[in-house]
Amino acid sequence: MKWFKRNNKNSSSKREPKWVDLDGQVLQEGDEVEVLRYEMGRSVVVKDEDGLAYQSIESGKIISCWYMVDAATTHQKVRKLS
Repeated sequence: MKWFKRNNKNSSSKREPKWVDLDGQVLQEGDEVEVLRYEMGRSVVVKDEDGLAYQSIESGKIISCWYMVDAATTHQKVRKLS
């Protein structure tokens, strides 16, 4: 009996997070954002060895984008500042 089918789609490859904020605006390196986790406040999108990351303007702390993924929407838990 085959009650459960194995979904081989994306099983072997690492899934990439969506590079959009909670409002759906596309994020790029150099964008200024408000990080909604880890008390980072205003931050800048920077590149690191794992891809994009967020660097706090106030403290200099750097957090990988992987820690900012919203499980429900797969968007980043940040808001882009205009």
